[in-house]
Amino acid sequence: MGTDARASTAGTGADPGGDEPPIRLRGDELDLFAQFNGELFRTIRRQVDTSHETVEDACAFAWVEFLRIQPDRERNWRGWLVRTAQREAWRLTAAERSHVPDYEAPEFPDPADRYEQRLEFQAALQQLQLLPPRLQQVVLVNSQVWKQAEAAEILGVSRQRVAQLLVEAALEVAALNEKRHAEQRPVASPRSARLRELETRPPAWLTAAIGTLPARSKSSAGVVLAWRRAALAIDDYRTLACHDDADTSIGPRPIQPAAQRAWVRAERAIIEVANERERRSRGRSR
Repeated sequence: MGTDARASTAGTGADPGGDEPPIRLRGDELDLFAQFNGELFRTIRRQVDTSHETVEDACAFAWVEFLRIQPDRERNWRGWLVRTAQREAWRLTAAERSHVPDYEAPEFPDPADRYEQRLEFQAALQQLQLLPPRLQQVVLVNSQVWKQAEAAEILGVSRQRVAQLLVEAALEVAALNEKRHAEQRPVASPRSARLRELETRPPAWLTAAIGTLPARSKSSAGVVLAWRRAALAIDDYRTLACHDDADTSIGPRPIQPAAQRAWVRAERAIIEVANERERRSRGRSR
């Protein structure tokens, strides 16, 4: 983003440390972005003899201005975007050529090479539309600028708040993905059903050994995985060895070979949960 983009946010009266940004979404921005962004890029690429990256920057500038100014949807908002992006592309290109001797027109990448990226982009937009409006806003603005500091300036919040909202959005998308996959997957196997039961209603013998399942977050991913492995390993041992003590998870090491091997796997899994919790604790203390 150039200095013009940053200057365009000046005078909004936003408090950089506040929690309410000056931009207010109407709710249709993601639909319009998905509908027109590709065409906008192709139009500017045809109209302005410049690099692929400059066209992307000019289109990003136009979308940020669109979010900030919110042009009338009943009028020619597409033309507004084209003119805004075109002018920014001309400005950026003039600045580039004034600093580069013997400028040569760049070669544009083959559109076929970007097909897979476009599919991924459309899938990401579909997920983004499921987020609360506040998270949609910060993700969309952040995707159109180079640095979180610029997103913070446009939104009128601190950089720390932008980072926090981006993490919330990532966790929200992950939860939505997991929910969708759970709805689409076939009837769970008995083992999967048993794990779900241990997660939702952990018995005393399980929590005594590995505690409760931590809440889902980026920092707890390792603990969650180790917890699930240990829960199944302990349950497998108890079933095999007919160990039905309500208070102890695995008890003393058995003599029978098959039960002994299952006991060792359970014990190692319990230790791994403790190690993962310790690593998470050290990471938080840094």
